[in-house]
This record gives sequence, structure tokens and C-alpha cells, in this order.
Amino acid sequence: MSIKKKIPFLIAIIVIVLMVVTTIFIGNRSSSIIGNKTNTEIQQICDRSAETVSSIIEKEKLAVRIYSEKNVVRNLLKVNKDTPNSEDFNKQQQDMNLALQDYVKETKNLEHVFIVDTKGNIIADSDKDYLGKNLNDRSYNKPSLEGKGSISEVIMSKVTNNPIVVFTNTVKLNNEILGYVGTAVYGSSFSKYLDKAKVSEFSSSYAFLMDYKGNMIYHPTKDKIGKITETPEIKAIADKLNKGETVKGSILKYSFKNQDKISGYQVIPETNWVMVTTSDKSEVLKDVRGMTSIIISISIFLSIIAIGIGYGFSLRITKPIVEIVNLIDKTANLDLENVEEFDKLYKYNDEVGIMARSIGNMRKVLREMVENITSASAAISSNAELVDKLTIELKSYAEKTAEESENLSAGMEENAATVEEVSASSDEMGNAVQSMAEKAAGGSANANDIAGRAERLKNAAFGSNKTANEIYMSVKNDLEKAIENSKSIEKINLLSADILDITEQTNLLALNASIEAARAGESGKGFAVVADEVGKLAEESATTANNIQNVVGQVVEAVQNLSNNSSKLLKFINETVLDDYSNLVKTGEEYNNDAETVNNFMSDFSAVAEELSSSIAGITTAIGEVANTVSDGARGVTEIASKAAGINEKLGDIKSTSEDNKQSADKLQQIVSKFKI
Repeated sequence: MSIKKKIPFLIAIIVIVLMVVTTIFIGNRSSSIIGNKTNTEIQQICDRSAETVSSIIEKEKLAVRIYSEKNVVRNLLKVNKDTPNSEDFNKQQQDMNLALQDYVKETKNLEHVFIVDTKGNIIADSDKDYLGKNLNDRSYNKPSLEGKGSISEVIMSKVTNNPIVVFTNTVKLNNEILGYVGTAVYGSSFSKYLDKAKVSEFSSSYAFLMDYKGNMIYHPTKDKIGKITETPEIKAIADKLNKGETVKGSILKYSFKNQDKISGYQVIPETNWVMVTTSDKSEVLKDVRGMTSIIISISIFLSIIAIGIGYGFSLRITKPIVEIVNLIDKTANLDLENVEEFDKLYKYNDEVGIMARSIGNMRKVLREMVENITSASAAISSNAELVDKLTIELKSYAEKTAEESENLSAGMEENAATVEEVSASSDEMGNAVQSMAEKAAGGSANANDIAGRAERLKNAAFGSNKTANEIYMSVKNDLEKAIENSKSIEKINLLSADILDITEQTNLLALNASIEAARAGESGKGFAVVADEVGKLAEESATTANNIQNVVGQVVEAVQNLSNNSSKLLKFINETVLDDYSNLVKTGEEYNNDAETVNNFMSDFSAVAEELSSSIAGITTAIGEVANTVSDGARGVTEIASKAAGINEKLGDIKSTSEDNKQSADKLQQIVSKFKI
């Protein structure tokens, strides 16, 4: 059940429960109040009616006593006792009968009035039909002849068969009981006193009077007068009185002919008669039931109003909640577009407004997050494509570098072979000018110094290369390491430059040797031949060095292409490695200056042999250095080729990772595309 239905349903239940409780309480309370009031009223009516009946009894007792104290009554009874059936008695009897008839006509509530002698015989009566009848079988006869006034139970008249009540009073003369006077009062005569004894003018209310034996003395239904009461509860009260028990007036509830009754009764002490006032319980509580019906009607009406109010109130509560639920559904369906129709929810100052504002803030954060993710995924995808493109280019450059490195390695091997040949020729030249070398000992010493500086140059070059490699390894990955190592090709160019310098010096020395041989004439022809061969060897070395430079140029061009995509590495090489190589150039210049010093020294001593020996020694040393340099260059080129292969493998891994990143970025883009912002 939705909240929209629960709220009015709950309100209806609460209202109905309250109304039911209120109705029950008011009904019970009203029933109790009216019941108590009715009981009190019934009891009061019973008391008043009992007092009325007591007054009637006292009146009748007084009337019969007054009549019994008349002298004519005493005289009649005295004559009857002394001279019955005498003329005097008959005369008095006739007069008395007439007097009694007049009395009955006067009172109007008496069936007859009679006078009884001590034998229980009626000697005078207002009704001649009773004359001579014996009353010894009547309950009031014996106590009356014993000197006690008596009131009979309800009895049926032997003549008229009407229910009557007999009041008697003893007639005495000088304390001698002569008989008694009795009045037979109609039971119906109480009607004028009791027929209006009703409770609150209820049509079902009435009063009745019964004697201690349960016989009806008076009842609104005349057929019931003189008969035993039909109600067991009432009869039980009469039975108690008949047994001599004391009974006090009270309220009695019973059912008669399936009709609940509320009755009050009161016992009349003089006669033990029971005065009963009764009424239908349904009529007594009719007003309560009417009021209860009105309350129920009002409750139903108020319940309907409450349900309507509850329904309207529930709409007031549930409508924004339903809108919030719709907003949550939109959020759950990844629809984060700003909907203006929901802005009114933010203005609520209750919990609905709090929820709406919280959801609005959440949707705003989600929109910003999706926008950021979209931007980031686009950037990742773009970067992945760029990395993929650069990786392909770098891989191409690495392949070219490896290819050029292999070519360079082959050229270096050819140079090594050439250097070995030059070294062999130098050995022959050394043997030829041995004698001249002895004369140029001083020049040889200087040449040794030059060789030492050249050695330092080589060590400085190696130190610079080592420093460059260490920095290179700490900054970049294997790709950058390989590219950095490929820069060692520059050393080959420098070494090639050194070789060219040496060949130039060798050519210079050969030229000087040729000049000196010309000066020596015939004795210097052999030396001229050697000098010529040395010159040729120097030219071939220059040609080879130029070829090496050409190959190195191609490799450098490939490395330059690779360096264009790795600007940071080029900057490092330009700022560190090339400076070290500049030092090598400076050292080469020093070496050239030293060579000039040797030449000047050799010129000063005019010792062509020593100059030639020094030059040959220098050539030999230079060729050895060239051989070492070429060997180092070959190893460097081989290492470059190996690093280039490693770079190629790493680039493959980078390409694979880049493709994975691009796929992840595409998936992320697909996920983000489901959001509507």
C-alpha cells in the first residue's frame, strides 16, 4: 500500500477508533447516568406510590374504624347477641342495611360494607345477597374476632367475583368484642392513584400493586387483577414476605416476554403489599441509543471528512515524494540532465526539501564527475593515439639506427684492417730509420710526452662517455638509454677527425722527409721512397677516415631523427657529452701544438733522422691509438645495435600498453556516454 493511501487510511482508523471509543464511553456513561437517573426516578415513584397506597390504606382503615365505633353498629351487634331475630333486631338490621347502602353509594370505591357477629355471620350488609353468609373461611375473620383490625389479601368476591380487599375493625363494648365491621374495597379503585405512576412519561412504564402472596391488587391490565404475578423475580419478593422475611425496596431488572425491564419496588409496611413501578429498558435507553446513533452518524461523517483531509494531506506529502522518486529514477537511469520542474522541490523547508536538495547536489556532483571523466577519457584516448603514433615513429627510427649501426660496424672492421696494414708498414719504416731515431732521441722524448697527452685525451674521452652513460641511465628508461648509447657514434667522428689530423701530420712529416731527402741527395733517395709510401698511406687513411665520417654522418642523421622525438635527451647530450667532446678537440689542439714543438725542435737540431724517427714513432703511436679507437668504436656500434634492438622490443611493449590504454579509454567513454548531462 502506498503512503498516499496509508495516511488517509491511518487517519480514518484513528478517527474511527477515537469515535468508537468516544461513542462507547459516551453511550456507557449516558446509559449509566440515565440508568441511575431512571432507577432513582423509579424508586422515587415507588416510594411516592407506596406512600399514596399507605395513605389510602390509612384512609380506609380510618373509615372502617369510624364506622365501627358508631352506636348504631354497637347496638345492632348487642341486640343480635342478646335477642337475635327479635323485632327490634330486624328493625335495626333494615335500618343498618339502608345506611350501609347509602355509605357505599357515597364512597363509590366499595363493593359492599358488612357487619359480622362473633360467629362470623354477616348480620348487616349493603348488599342483601351477602346477608347470612359465614366468613369463617376468610383470613381476616379470625384476627378481627380476636380484637385486631385486619386487611385481607386480594380475594374474589363471592357474589360479584370481582377482586376486592377487605378492611376490618373490631367492634367492642366495654372491652367486650361484639363483632367487626368490614369494607370490601374494589382492587380497581387504586387506579385513580396509580394509573399515572409512570417513569418520565414512558409509554411502556406503569405501576402495579400486589399483596404478600403475589396476587395483583392493581394492574393497568384489569384481567390481571386478583391473579398471581407472572414474573418470577417479583413473585420471589412476595414469597419472602409471605415467609415473614424483611424486604427492603430496591431496583430489579428482569425479562418479561423477551423484553428487558427495569423495575423498582417498595414494601408497604402496614400490609406487606409490594408497590412495583416498571418500564421497558429499551425505551429508557431510547434517547441514549438515539444519541449514540447521532454520534455514530457524526463519527461516520467526520471519518469521511478526515479521510478526505488525510487524502489531501497525503497528496501534499506524497506528491513531492513521488517527484523525488522520479528524480531518483532518472538518476538511477543515468539521466543527469537538469530538469527545471524539480527546482520547486528545493524550496520546501521540510524533510522533502532536504531530500530534494541532497539529491540535487548529488546529481550536480555526478554531472561534474561525468564531465571530468569524459574529458579525462578523451585526453587518455588522444594521448594513447599520440603515444601509439610516436611509438611507431620511434620504432622506425630504432630500426634505422640498428641498420646504420650494422653498416657502421662493418666500416669500422674495414678501418681496423687498414690500420693493421698501416701498422705493419710503420714497423718497416721504423727499422729503416733506426739509426736516425737514435739521433732524434730528444725529439722522441717530446713525442713520448705528446703520446702521454694523447693518452690523457683518450682517458678524458672515456671518462666523459662514462659520465654521460651514468646520467643517461638515471634519467630515462631503456629506450632513452639505448638512444644515449647511440650517441657514442660521435666519438667515431671525433676519432675520424683525429685520424685525419694524424694523416695530415703524417703527410706533413712525409713532406718534410721528402724535402730533407732531396737535400741529402743520393743518400736520401731511400728515405724519400719511404716518405712517399708514408704519404700514400696517410692519404689512404684520410680516405678511410672520410668514409668513416660519411657512415658516421648517416648514423648521426638517424640518431638526430630519433633525438628530435626525445628533446630532453638531446638537450642532455648537447649540454654534457658535446662539452666533453669539445675538451677532446682542445686536447687535439694541444696535441697539434706539441707536434709543432717537435718539428721546431727537430729543425733546431737539423736532425732529419731524429725528426723522421720521431714522426714515425708518432705515426706508430697514432696508428695504435686509431686501432684502439676503431676497436672501441666497433664495440660501441655493436652495443648501439643491441640497444636499438632492446629499444624496438620496449617500443613493442609500449605500443601494446598504449593499445590497452586506448581500449580502456574507449570502454570508459562508452560507460560515460550512457549518462545524460
